[in-house]
Amino acid sequence: MFGNVGARTGATTQAQIDEATRRAELAVAPAPKSEIATWLAELDAISVQRSGQHTVDMKLRDVALVERLAGWPADCVRAALLETPWRVAPAWAELEAVLRRLSYRRRAILAAHSRALAAGD
Repeated sequence: MFGNVGARTGATTQAQIDEATRRAELAVAPAPKSEIATWLAELDAISVQRSGQHTVDMKLRDVALVERLAGWPADCVRAALLETPWRVAPAWAELEAVLRRLSYRRRAILAAHSRALAAGD
């Protein structure tokens, strides 16, 4: 994901650090809210809704979910919504658990990268 920054020589140039930082930022970039809304609409179309939900409730749910999902990496959000087999439309806690699992390694690498940059200052 971040390449072999400095792996060949053991030395790391500023350009390599900048490139690793750019890649790290891309790896956690969120999707546009409009795209998340489209994925939610697709999920709504292909999944069974929880009993007792009304159209107004679903619209409010989708607005709230778009806001929460906008803080996660785009590919993880898409995978959580459209590639995870849901029996019924997921609640936030279910989505968050999947997102944590999907993004764990990436978040750990980014945290290590941030610590390394801070230590170099």
